[in-house]
Amino acid sequence: MEKIAILDIPSYFLCPISFQIMKDPVTLTTGITYDRQEIEKWVFSDKHFTCPMTNQKLSESDIEITPNHTLRRLIQSWCGKNASQGVERIPTPMPPVDRLVIGRILCDAGKSTGDGALRKLREIFGYSEWNRHCGRNAGAADVLVTIVRKKLINDHEDDVDQVCEVALSILNALNLSKGTLRDLVENHSDIVTLITRLLKRFSGDDNYNNNCQLACRSHAIFLLKSILTETNSTPVVLFQNISSLEYSDLLAEMVTVLRYSRTTTSKSVTKASLRVIGELCQNGRNRVQAVKAGAVKVLVDILLDFPEKKVCEMAVVILDNLCGCAEGREQLVGHPGGVAVVGKKIGRVSGLVTDRGVRILYMVAKRTATAALVSEMMELGVVSKLCAVLYLECCGKTKERVREILRLHSKAWSKSRCVIPHLITSNMY
Repeated sequence: MEKIAILDIPSYFLCPISFQIMKDPVTLTTGITYDRQEIEKWVFSDKHFTCPMTNQKLSESDIEITPNHTLRRLIQSWCGKNASQGVERIPTPMPPVDRLVIGRILCDAGKSTGDGALRKLREIFGYSEWNRHCGRNAGAADVLVTIVRKKLINDHEDDVDQVCEVALSILNALNLSKGTLRDLVENHSDIVTLITRLLKRFSGDDNYNNNCQLACRSHAIFLLKSILTETNSTPVVLFQNISSLEYSDLLAEMVTVLRYSRTTTSKSVTKASLRVIGELCQNGRNRVQAVKAGAVKVLVDILLDFPEKKVCEMAVVILDNLCGCAEGREQLVGHPGGVAVVGKKIGRVSGLVTDRGVRILYMVAKRTATAALVSEMMELGVVSKLCAVLYLECCGKTKERVREILRLHSKAWSKSRCVIPHLITSNMY
């Protein structure tokens, strides 16, 4: 890199976006040339339908990107001449796939019983954002959901897992827009049912050691998260076509996935699972079902195992929702590390965790407190932590909850040797 730095690189070899030598220069209708990877990311991934240099609007439906072969050959020639100076040679890029070709492969994939055409599609869509753009416009999402449905109907076939894994991986790789996801849900009202069936199909301890099934489960969760968070639809609307039993099964399977994701999958799967469970547990009925599925224990274990800020915030927010019902508070108090880990996270992770953690302890101290629990809160240092919150920068409501907790159990705590009595009495009002 030091040798390249002293070379005089022609300015028109550099992409206006990345300021790096262009590997595949393409020209927009505005006359400005960019590196293909950078301009496709700008337009299709970041959804900027303007020319970065001129700010001229580009057609959203039919963007023309023309390869600049002359400039590419000049860049390749210059790199070849300066190879001895440490400049990497630039290979001739693979041309983008024609839309008609993608359409034919999609047609073959819909008719085929194997995954050959699907794997070819995955390779094509993985090459460039333009190919994925063409796939979205060709209706790839509808075809892929139809393939998954057909495979699940004929679930006696040997390649069900492989085909579903490839199809779902392509669906996620397409990076579908909010509008496309809404259309997908409208056109395939059973899509949540299909995802639930996939998760149930792979439930069981043995299946968490199967790489193909593990990948398929992960892709299904990513798709469900996108549907829940990007379509602006409430779970009530999305799940109106599934039975209460299927809904309970979905919650149970999501909790199971979250339990195993701590050791068998990536953090991204853990975060996606937390996001899905958080969206599903917005009303009281679902909270009780999630608690019965063991969500509280899993969330406490996550707080014990994961120090990452984002994971802790998501887990505490869901735990706060679940403690809104008596069953959730009972499970939290019954967990050996439940109250302790909530108290530990207060004041150490973020303001959100502090606010929600105090609210959890407030609900527990007000509605589920027993003599043993009150004593445990003192011995574990939770009371001292609550007193410290009053000196932190946090919202007034949080401090008022702390004072209410101290007022509720001041008689028991003021007699303890675990905390200075003055801290309690002086912070009650």
